[in-house]
Amino acid sequence: MLVHGDVHQLSALHVPGRDTFKLVDPDGLLAEAECDLGVMMRNDP
Repeated sequence: MLVHGDVHQLSALHVPGRDTFKLVDPDGLLAEAECDLGVMMRNDP
């Protein structure tokens, strides 16, 4: 799965018309989906 790897507020874009966000990063990583969750738990974005 393609993950972000460095989740922070500057890389989250709001999806117009929805209550969700998309993470953007030109240098994504191939890893387990839990990788992004681990980054958020380790660092307080």
